[in-house]
Amino acid sequence: MPLNDYLKLIFGYEFVRKFDDDLRIKLDTQLLSSYLFIEENKAYYHPSSFKAFLYFLKVGSIKTKLKISYVFLFHLIKDLFKIKIQSSKIFIQTLNGIIIINLDTEKVLKVISPIDSEPNFILNEKIANKFIPDYVPKMTKSTVGKSLCCIENELISDYEIMRLNRWIFISHLPFQNLFKLYKNYGFEEVPLIDYLNDFKNEIIEIEKQTPFKRELKQIQKFLIHLENFILNNGISNKNIYYKTMTHGDMMPSNVFRKDLKYIIFDWANGGVNNFFYDLMIQEFYWPDSYVWKNFHKLDFKDFSKKKNFKNLGNHFINFLEKETSHKLDIEFIKISIIFSLFEMAIKNAKRHSYNSYFYHEGEEILKIVNKIFLNIEKSFEKV
Repeated sequence: MPLNDYLKLIFGYEFVRKFDDDLRIKLDTQLLSSYLFIEENKAYYHPSSFKAFLYFLKVGSIKTKLKISYVFLFHLIKDLFKIKIQSSKIFIQTLNGIIIINLDTEKVLKVISPIDSEPNFILNEKIANKFIPDYVPKMTKSTVGKSLCCIENELISDYEIMRLNRWIFISHLPFQNLFKLYKNYGFEEVPLIDYLNDFKNEIIEIEKQTPFKRELKQIQKFLIHLENFILNNGISNKNIYYKTMTHGDMMPSNVFRKDLKYIIFDWANGGVNNFFYDLMIQEFYWPDSYVWKNFHKLDFKDFSKKKNFKNLGNHFINFLEKETSHKLDIEFIKISIIFSLFEMAIKNAKRHSYNSYFYHEGEEILKIVNKIFLNIEKSFEKV
């Protein structure tokens, strides 16, 4: 498939015109019309580009490395006697856009379209660059057009990839950087009743435009159950909950180590959410874990166990108590985590409503949220 067809597949027919007229970013027309790119996990690149080959050797899985090596050698021999453009750009499709890695200039261009699909795309990166500049890829410029926006970052090279099987032992180290972000950004205090009303209004608004109506109906039911629990257990509407700037997907796949520093990237899922949002993520992808199946009886001891929340529970609790000078109770923490799940559902219902190619991905995320809510409800029934 030629690159121009690939770009049209992602953004629609007018993609190249948008780049030229809207952002004044010129792509080589000879590249756009030539059959130089092959697909590898939604990525397009010149198969005999030596720089692209080295890049995939660094970041790819064993399977990818073997496949890339075969493809590279095959095309290198094939192109020995031909004069061809050997672009060192790698094009990677994302949820609502594309990433262009330029290995010659060592820059990464991230593009989103339409802007409404990721309204805080640029803001998230700016906030991270402002408050923890030493621990994120440096943003060199950003541009907003009529229908798309983009960010250019410096490409980080020669880094160590974090592995999930080691995350529980080192997670507190990159989270020290994230705690600096929380502290520097500050905390927004939200009364309980306002938090609940915001969820109601946002879900009603999203239902008008999302394909995930069935999943959202289930989430609405749990919100009603949560309100009844709060009312029946005398939890005060005057209680204050805390929001701050979060990463949104703080897992080892979005962290790497370079020169003994932990660099955090991919802030597309970030934004101002409940303080415990990034803690909730540590259990989110395992909806049948001990935490969710025993949620009702969780106590402070459970938050201090290594196997729960990737060994980060105590770090979060101690940090918030120090910053707010308030002693937290266990119900406050658990309701905060549930609020984080609602934020996860609402955010992803929005993000995945713009590109039908990724509807299934959005549906799966909402199914995980509902599976977690079901396990939480069952944990109350055991009592």
